[in-house]
Amino acid sequence: MPWEISLPSDLVAHPLYSKAGMHPGHTSYILISPDLSFAVIALACGPSSDAGSLATETERLLTPLFQKRLGEATIKDYAGIYKQNCSKKCDGCGEMVIEVDAEMKITRLCDCDGDDVFSKFDKKCQKEECFAKLWSTGREGEFRYGACH
Repeated sequence: MPWEISLPSDLVAHPLYSKAGMHPGHTSYILISPDLSFAVIALACGPSSDAGSLATETERLLTPLFQKRLGEATIKDYAGIYKQNCSKKCDGCGEMVIEVDAEMKITRLCDCDGDDVFSKFDKKCQKEECFAKLWSTGREGEFRYGACH
């Protein structure tokens, strides 16, 4: 039995998986949001029942609440200034700054000599601000990153 997958769009910020069911006089709908770890199950009966609309409207109410909570937890768990244990003691040596807003990113990354790591990989970073976006691997505390400018 096929599932419907709604990919991220302007209205939906993450993929949603859904499955509809129907029996004369009854409708059912399950909608799953793996990124936010919740599901909506709607059961309806009657001549004009529409469990799909009920599930979709419920998801639209719940998603902002789950996104807010996830954002708060991400800021608490990861935002901040991290320092490596470097033998050289200088301002910014071995420093990494992680900021969290609509996305999570490294905005400053210096090696133990105090040199900007981003500019070592991309000469454009010497003249303009660069950062690295962080994406979860799905395992707690583990991320992929991609450099941007």
